[in-house]
Amino acid sequence: MAERLLGTRCPAVKDGTVVWCEGDCFTLHLKMKLVFAGEQLADHTGYHYEAKFYDRGGRLVATFLGEGGAGKIFAVVFDSETTKRFTKGKYHFDVCLICPGGRRITLANDVPALVK
Repeated sequence: MAERLLGTRCPAVKDGTVVWCEGDCFTLHLKMKLVFAGEQLADHTGYHYEAKFYDRGGRLVATFLGEGGAGKIFAVVFDSETTKRFTKGKYHFDVCLICPGGRRITLANDVPALVK
């Protein structure tokens, strides 16, 4: 675990940016509420979630996969091995829904992230 600096609050979401300190281990929870044709999809069974993180140059740093399910929260886990890939700097990530049959739907695009 990284040593904490006085006055820092990592990890956090600040002004729409996911912020953490270099070396932090944490879990980012993304709650999914899917609405198709005006109606909420109650059961996400058979659906998968994917989050891809990219560095400032657009190079893929990490991919996270999660299973669907009713009321599903997609847990993006930054364990000790994963967090080593993220050095100080700016990143962004995309979140996709992978439907049964392979169709991909982008749920979030270019979400900013910052490692201090």
